[in-house]
Amino acid sequence: MKIKTNVTEYKLNYTALNMDYDLVIASVKTDIKRPGYEEVISSFQKEISQLEIVSYCRVDRKLCYLLLFKKNMVPEFESNKHWNFSVKRFECKIKVEKYMIYKNHILQLFFNQLSGNTNLNPSPNKTSELLITRPEWTKSGENIIKQKFALKIQLDWEGALTTNVDTFTEESKKTTKTDLYVVNENRGIMQSAFYDRSDTIYSRRNPFKENGIDYVLLEDVGAFNRSKVGVIDQIVASINKYFSVYFEPNHTLKFTEFPVTNENTDKLPSERIKGLGEKKTWNYFFGANVNVYCSGKDKISVALFQEIKSAFLRSQIFKKFGMNFTFSDHSMDGLNFQVLRDTRKQNSNKEEIIEEYEVGNESIYIQHITPDGFGGLDKKNKINYHANEKKDCATDPKVINIFDNLAIKEQLINKKIVNVGSDLIETTSRYVFFSLDWFEDSIIQVTRIAVTSDGQMEFKIENVNLKSLNNNKNWSELKEVCADVYEMLYKNTKKNSLEFSRLCF
Repeated sequence: MKIKTNVTEYKLNYTALNMDYDLVIASVKTDIKRPGYEEVISSFQKEISQLEIVSYCRVDRKLCYLLLFKKNMVPEFESNKHWNFSVKRFECKIKVEKYMIYKNHILQLFFNQLSGNTNLNPSPNKTSELLITRPEWTKSGENIIKQKFALKIQLDWEGALTTNVDTFTEESKKTTKTDLYVVNENRGIMQSAFYDRSDTIYSRRNPFKENGIDYVLLEDVGAFNRSKVGVIDQIVASINKYFSVYFEPNHTLKFTEFPVTNENTDKLPSERIKGLGEKKTWNYFFGANVNVYCSGKDKISVALFQEIKSAFLRSQIFKKFGMNFTFSDHSMDGLNFQVLRDTRKQNSNKEEIIEEYEVGNESIYIQHITPDGFGGLDKKNKINYHANEKKDCATDPKVINIFDNLAIKEQLINKKIVNVGSDLIETTSRYVFFSLDWFEDSIIQVTRIAVTSDGQMEFKIENVNLKSLNNNKNWSELKEVCADVYEMLYKNTKKNSLEFSRLCF
């Protein structure tokens, strides 16, 4: 059995490309930190809009661009104080100054010509990216800034086809911003507006927290075709349909399939609850007593606390699994959820938030729930989580997630993994994991984590002083690991570069 990944494989026909197209490389001379840099880029984009290019793309942020022209259609470029222009033949690797151009950059030039509409042929596109959008990927309404969402389709240097959701927010036609976009409804894409402001214009920004694109619903074919996966399959099919001549025979674009090393063919248990999500979560909490508490000092936290209380008490799934809840203003021995504000948000919201964060211990397990995160608090300090009479909260991924996190905290304190499959535990037990975190100036806290085949976790922690690494006598295992990582990766970087480094050996 094999599984399909997002890693692609293909071979370009460089002879065919050189017969039909010319490739121009434009590299900027201006230092990116110098004043006036944005004006240089803006003038370049304006020049692009006036050229008969087929497409173009970025190679290195805003420092190097590839321009694709039909054969013998390259104009006479004059290098100036800001830009260098050079015409190159298509090859597997192209080096220009300090930049390397690979086959993924070349294929991106053809991606950018595609449409979000399956019935349309490729067309020249003077936007450096392929930004697929749909009419339904819109957020608008009374007193709401209009927004569009788009999938940015890119090939990275390792050949993986990546898709990221980008948010575009409506701007005034009087805006001084230059990096603006319009919606091409016919082609189903976002395009650079340059200096045409006849339509609604957008800039790439999101003053809100979340994007509103629905992803795959396997039971709904229509939703699937509008989903991220549907778009990806459409793009790959279009590349192979319209540009097959530029691939070597039998080497058009396709996704790499990797063999499954271990397959579990067990049937799902008959008592699985439809739509529940992760039933193993509720099995773990079967018959559990859970305390949900809030101090009552913050009215927003209290509002979320009341919504959670209503939702939990209404849940038939919780009752089915014999789960019992208490609601109080303090923590208790055992399992706890603390509802409180996130003090890290007070600077951005210009309000004073009381620090109430409580740390658990060997007998008190605490998962924190905040209005800012779980509650979806908006800029008007209104929470967006509400008990739903028509939907059991135990089917909500957000609720499943906080219970999973609570289970993990209990297991970490008890140093015993419980609700993880035996195959995963067996695989994990073959490795040792190291976590490196900056503890204080020149001090790195190194944590060694090992898991036995029966799920028991073993921790070892040591604080390593970077200033002592010159003395190589009687080094412990953790000090050796720290020295190797520091020497190999981070010696010449700022100290915060090492934060949250995660290594496994």
